[in-house]
Amino acid sequence: ATAQTLTKGKGRRVVVVGGGYGGTIAAKYIRMFDKSIEVVLIEPNKQFVSCPFSNLYIGGMLPDLSSLTIGYDKLAANHGITMVYDTVTAVDAAKKTVTVSSGTIDYDRLVLSPGVDFRAEELEGYDLASTPLVMPHAWKAGAQTMLLRKQLVDMPDGGTVVITVPLAPFRCPPGPYERASMIAMYLKQHKPKSKLVMLDANPDIVSKAGLFRKGWKKHYEGIIQYRGAQKVTAVNAKNRSVFIEGMEEVKGDVVNVIPPQRAGNIARVAGLIGPDKSWCPIDGTTFESTIQKSIHVIGDACVAGAMPKSGYSANSEAKTCAANIV
Repeated sequence: ATAQTLTKGKGRRVVVVGGGYGGTIAAKYIRMFDKSIEVVLIEPNKQFVSCPFSNLYIGGMLPDLSSLTIGYDKLAANHGITMVYDTVTAVDAAKKTVTVSSGTIDYDRLVLSPGVDFRAEELEGYDLASTPLVMPHAWKAGAQTMLLRKQLVDMPDGGTVVITVPLAPFRCPPGPYERASMIAMYLKQHKPKSKLVMLDANPDIVSKAGLFRKGWKKHYEGIIQYRGAQKVTAVNAKNRSVFIEGMEEVKGDVVNVIPPQRAGNIARVAGLIGPDKSWCPIDGTTFESTIQKSIHVIGDACVAGAMPKSGYSANSEAKTCAANIV
């Protein structure tokens, strides 16, 4: 559908922005709970590529990303959801409209599930357009995931892989450490002279520290070098090197820079970011923004108490949000 074809009738309409683990489930459950509510799901991509399990591909345990790539046709057909493949560029909370390239779409309630964007300005020398082509973050699954895998395969035996971890909170707390494990497994099997250096801005492993340490000691002793409280503040893509607090330079053959994160761009545009300048404060029961009425924020973009930024959290938040909206 396009905005022009979506004139709103007398019934109630919920517009959902973002077709990941949060948005799709919110859209589905609103329709499951109450078929009289019209649901419009806006998503720029025709297919979703899952971040969860993408580390298996990077480690060589999946041959490609096909098992992690899902279209929206069945979701739309099974639940009567209207799909709009477009990007939301503006939200007018007073008029209750969102703007896409084909015009504006009215809503009674709006659910934003935009995931994360990167605070690239905190890494000197990091350009969001060009740096990931040399130092992939692969923190949004798809082309970046494939590039990181290709770099690992092309790296000579004896090469060094560097992973940089930003200060928490970030998308998927165990993710960087899972990735280190997968890459170390690949190196052990195929490039036994290589090593992996992990520069973590956090003082210690953020999630499941005991388990990761135990696993690394058992399987990857001498391959993974973990360094806590090592905050990367600058990068040099040409030299494939990163700088810790502007002082120590660390070079790698493959450099996976995971930048610090914030809520997806549309949350900022809609004025939903809290005093921390990164994430959206919400009511913990309804997931309604505490800044704007009738707009709900779920998934990685919101601050949901102690809940981590994970696909599982987004799924749970979506169901709770849907029930409250209905």
